[in-house]
Amino acid sequence: MSSSIYVYDKKTYDVYYKDYRDEYKVPIVDIYYKPKTDSLWMVTKIMDERSVPMLNHSIVHFINGDVDEYKDGDEVLIEHEKVYFNPKNKMLEFHPKLFRKPIARQHVDRVLTDKEIKKKIKIDYEYRFYDIVNNRINFVVKTS
Repeated sequence: MSSSIYVYDKKTYDVYYKDYRDEYKVPIVDIYYKPKTDSLWMVTKIMDERSVPMLNHSIVHFINGDVDEYKDGDEVLIEHEKVYFNPKNKMLEFHPKLFRKPIARQHVDRVLTDKEIKKKIKIDYEYRFYDIVNNRINFVVKTS
């Protein structure tokens, strides 16, 4: 089963995860886009043991940060301030351009905010976590 993506605002995220143990919500170190397979690579540093990622999934999770040995050279590092949530089609857009498509899109499974989002909004890159228990990637939108 693949990971799901949830988008929150800061207030709702704090309500959902206030009593959640910190070792279960792990910060995402890096995000890469692999154009050859049209997949996102999420890099976290949970443990030091070696693990084999499922490279055939649309969202690949590198648990111990060993993404360098799987790189072919065509991967695109998703930079800070280059991730947006588009509420019209419920998609995360990576490196969006003004008159063309973004380099990558990923469907958002659930949006949990207290106010309705009406236009494209930036993701707060400080608040991007991987939820180990629920196999969920959490992004928080910038509200100000």
